[in-house]
Amino acid sequence: MLFLLALVAGSYMGCTPEPGPGGKATITGLTAHHAQVITDTRVFIKYGASTSPGTSPSVYDDSTRSNSSGQFSFSELEKGVYYLYGIGYDSTIGMPVSAGLPVVISGKKETEDVLLPVTE
Repeated sequence: MLFLLALVAGSYMGCTPEPGPGGKATITGLTAHHAQVITDTRVFIKYGASTSPGTSPSVYDDSTRSNSSGQFSFSELEKGVYYLYGIGYDSTIGMPVSAGLPVVISGKKETEDVLLPVTE
């Protein structure tokens, strides 16, 4: 009987989804340098990371681009921890800009809104 109880408990503990695709959560964001919206920023996401995995695009799991309003989103994610990294260009100063940011989706929240403050 004790074995059966341990087996059932173990099966429930293994059902927690890992961060990544397959859920109902969304991360939406805005890329900006100071007060200037930065459009066409390439935003990368790393599943299950709370610290930067680096600046190489190859270490990230997915990417998207911010639109003409500087907005971006990653949808259909499981709840969990993610790391975002953005690379863009600020035409007002003529320089590339970049930034990284950890994001956590937890509890009842299905959408997490973030500001990705890129800098030179």
